[in-house]
Amino acid sequence: MNECTYLGRICTDLVLNKKAMDDKENYWTRFRLAVARKRVKKEGEKDTDFFNCIAFGSAAKGICTYAKKGGRICVCGENRENNFEKDGVKYYTVELFIKDYHVIDFKEKKQASGVVTEEAPFPPE
Repeated sequence: MNECTYLGRICTDLVLNKKAMDDKENYWTRFRLAVARKRVKKEGEKDTDFFNCIAFGSAAKGICTYAKKGGRICVCGENRENNFEKDGVKYYTVELFIKDYHVIDFKEKKQASGVVTEEAPFPPE
């Protein structure tokens, strides 16, 4: 079974990409997720792993709407390996294809008078 769940912080700016195909629009977003390991080094710091993530459709729209760079998010999905060739060199990548997510640190609402510290409403199911 290929099922992964990660809780971490978003490391990159979130960009919602859109492409029209077959009379409908397809949405996706890619980002890197920093996940701290349980074990603490002798220096008192935790090692961190970085994972490439991709979300499609309503998950992509929800993540870009409610999550923020540096904010915590829990993502669930499956790891998929991709490979491609560039300049005669073969590259391999692994990405987490997100099936479900839960935003922990929401974007702040902005008003004309400045930033308000209220959380954005929870995304609809």
